[in-house]
Amino acid sequence: MTPFAGAIACLILVTLCYSAVCAVSPFTACRKCAGFGATQPGRFRRHPQPCRRCYGSGRRLRLGRRLHNHSLRAAEGARRLRDDARH
Repeated sequence: MTPFAGAIACLILVTLCYSAVCAVSPFTACRKCAGFGATQPGRFRRHPQPCRRCYGSGRRLRLGRRLHNHSLRAAEGARRLRDDARH
């Protein structure tokens, strides 16, 4: 196997593994609040505030799952346009 083919095979394997992880566990801990749902109080704040990125849930969709959901919505929109054009 040439080095190029080996690199392609490795890339395909990594992509398939990441796709499996996104299918099994679509959510991950928020990086900003570390999964706690609230940011640490700042210098002038006394109480922790809900995290803006995860809206206080502490969970975020993985990038691969967001891309998958976006592609599903785009395909559904195209399907609707095609069906509307037929009628």
